Amino acid sequence: MYAAPEIYSGDYTEKCDIWSCGVMAYVLLSGNFPFDSKNKIMKGEFNFDGEEWNNISDSAKDAIKKMLELEEEDRPSAQQILDHDWIKNHKTKCPKELIAETLINIKNRKQMSKFLQVHF
Repeated sequence: MYAAPEIYSGDYTEKCDIWSCGVMAYVLLSGNFPFDSKNKIMKGEFNFDGEEWNNISDSAKDAIKKMLELEEEDRPSAQQILDHDWIKNHKTKCPKELIAETLINIKNRKQMSKFLQVHF
């Protein structure tokens, strides 16, 4: 579920790693995966609709959205992500409640059946 769409075609660059970092950031902030199927990965379909995103900054969402850009050539480089406001200027601490909620979501996912874990 971390693989960039271009991985499936076998024609990819280092920007596929930016995609994977975007997936990891999404999971770390929400406790959920951005994509629930290969089809959605291939279309780049994800959202920030869940309640868990209510306390996440627009800057964080913007960085993730850029990292999960469907077109590889439009995806930022590692340096561009490091220069993003969210990374460069982030000075606030994450609320304890948000950390607790994210850990619960990750724990619940871990308790899923092996079948569901493989498919999500």
